[in-house]
Amino acid sequence: MSPHTAAPGERTEHVLEEALTAPLPTRLSALPALPKGTSLADGAAAVAAVVVPVAAVAEDGAGPGADGQASKGPPQPRRGAAEAAVSFRTDVAAWAEVSSMSGKAGEILTVAAPGRGTLPQRLVLLGVGDESAASLRAAGAALARATAGLDVVRASVVDGLAEPLQRAFVEGFLLGGYRPPRAGLSGGPKPMASVLELTGASAEVLRRAAGTARAVWLARNLANMPSNVKNPAWMAAQAGRLAAESGLRNRVRDEQDLARGGFGGILAVGEGSASAPRLVELSYTPAAPSEGARHIVLVGKGITFDTGGVSLKPREALVPMKTDMAGAGVVLAVLSAAAGLGVGHRVTGLLPLAENAIGAGSYRPGDVVTVYGGTTV
Repeated sequence: MSPHTAAPGERTEHVLEEALTAPLPTRLSALPALPKGTSLADGAAAVAAVVVPVAAVAEDGAGPGADGQASKGPPQPRRGAAEAAVSFRTDVAAWAEVSSMSGKAGEILTVAAPGRGTLPQRLVLLGVGDESAASLRAAGAALARATAGLDVVRASVVDGLAEPLQRAFVEGFLLGGYRPPRAGLSGGPKPMASVLELTGASAEVLRRAAGTARAVWLARNLANMPSNVKNPAWMAAQAGRLAAESGLRNRVRDEQDLARGGFGGILAVGEGSASAPRLVELSYTPAAPSEGARHIVLVGKGITFDTGGVSLKPREALVPMKTDMAGAGVVLAVLSAAAGLGVGHRVTGLLPLAENAIGAGSYRPGDVVTVYGGTTV
């Protein structure tokens, strides 16, 4: 059925489900390292913003402050900052002083281009703190928010940094720009920048950071999905779709399989719901295992909504219960990422899926239930 001819509820479900398969909103591009004395703004007339790093350095110049953030001395321009400032005909130090910029991670100072011409629209000074992984991750998240709605953003922030630090910044950017999917009629927040160009970046780092971010976006989108859309069967269907896309082995046990196998615990939890439980087993086996490869098993809680059953939760506690399956969402995302990134270890994911609801079949406090393996609880 076309989303245009579907009923309103079906249209909502269609829009929300599209977010699960949509690509990341920002395309990452690795550019060559910025040559010394070259401005990031050169040949960048089509770029919406150029971004240069500014670090927080202690008064004695020996390094960052004790907390890795606060700076007692003036902020220190890093790769490309001085050259870009010349292009924009601005005094970075003076601007930072007037704006009380210290260089702490996530600080943003924007300078508009001086009139029309061949320059990008704006120069962004980005605080990177002590340039540790944590500071760069925070800086990336801040930049994602500050550049929302722009087309192309070019930055020298990771230029000259080790690959783990590059990855921290890029992951921070991609995760900091996340917004939950929307199906309403009103407009949502501005989307992330369309393109992020990074001078001196490793293309492999960008690939792996994007793979990690896609997995986190998937887990977040699953957790944010309303429970009138996601039930155990729906979650199992998403697992099947991702398994088919990623080449994972997938096994789903429905309520009959669970009864035959003696899975009394998950059956008891799901007995009060109109939506029957499922148990999903996903398996990833690397084509080229790493030396000393191990078998990693992940189990994620998959309660698609938890009223508390007969022991009904108060209203305030019920509101976030659509996220009680976040553990299963994370495991599903990890398996998908493992296949996409070519992880060298074998990984198995177990998703016990049920809805804990009030109904005639709900278990009661004090009931004795026989779980898998014969143990009674």
